[in-house]
Amino acid sequence: AGAKKAATKKSPGRKPAKRGRRAPAKKSAPARKDLLTLTEISKRTNISYPTLVRYVKLHPEKLKHEGEGRKRRFYPEAIEAFKAIRASSTRGPRKGSTRKKGAVRRSGSGKSEQALVNRIKKLESKLKALEKRINKPLRVSIPR
Repeated sequence: AGAKKAATKKSPGRKPAKRGRRAPAKKSAPARKDLLTLTEISKRTNISYPTLVRYVKLHPEKLKHEGEGRKRRFYPEAIEAFKAIRASSTRGPRKGSTRKKGAVRRSGSGKSEQALVNRIKKLESKLKALEKRINKPLRVSIPR
């Protein structure tokens, strides 16, 4: 019985933890109004947020910034740096590109075009064979 009482006693000087409440946030240095977040840069440059994050990982030396991680803020000059990185990027088509969806890029040799023509011929022959099978009369027998 004495052991139970000793175990349930509160230790002196320690307050019980309040459940469901967070500790007050630590006050950080005041944010500078002239620095920009990636979200703000995304809106100004029309470059998606994930792409900007990738550029920060690949080219941190080209982008003037303060802080680290999600607290990283960029100087206004970084907008031009992001645009320059985007212009030199070779990944995927850009918005406003003149190339239409589904258009085939022309290569100098024409091998890819010939491969497509051959594939279309094979598909057409398979389609004809399938049509023949469908047009055959169906025979059903029911045992008594």
